[in-house]
Amino acid sequence: MNCGHWNKDWLKVLVLLATTPTVALSPCAPQTDHLLAVRILDAGTHKPLKGVPTGVSVLSKEDRRKTVLNATTDADGVAIFHLADPVPERFGLVFAPDELRLCSNAEFSTGDVLNKGLVGTNSCSNSKWEYSGPLRAGEIIVFGKTITLWQRILREIPL
Repeated sequence: MNCGHWNKDWLKVLVLLATTPTVALSPCAPQTDHLLAVRILDAGTHKPLKGVPTGVSVLSKEDRRKTVLNATTDADGVAIFHLADPVPERFGLVFAPDELRLCSNAEFSTGDVLNKGLVGTNSCSNSKWEYSGPLRAGEIIVFGKTITLWQRILREIPL
């Protein structure tokens, strides 16, 4: 073997390394990553709410430490969160009070959502409308109402 020049075997190794996904090469990558998709629909119109800062609050069993994961909803009203092992038994949804009024429950069973998906109740609407879209494992659908600028101003006025 000539050590001063590259041979074809080394070239094959470099090509293999360059085309291998980096996740497989990274020893720091999480062992298991569970995707949680939170879809937020307007309580009245049932249309996706875009650009809503959303948080998922989880409580660690081991050290009882609370962690909040943050994301913003996309054009489909979906915010994606990555839950690492060990998966918490429950999670809660967190929103800035001047951004969104949640019209569904705020706490859910993680297992139910990850296994089959879940549609939250809509307590802000009296309509009999029910979500009929596809529901996937790992997805939760909740309802909310955005807080308008006028509503924010009225909150600041002392009574």
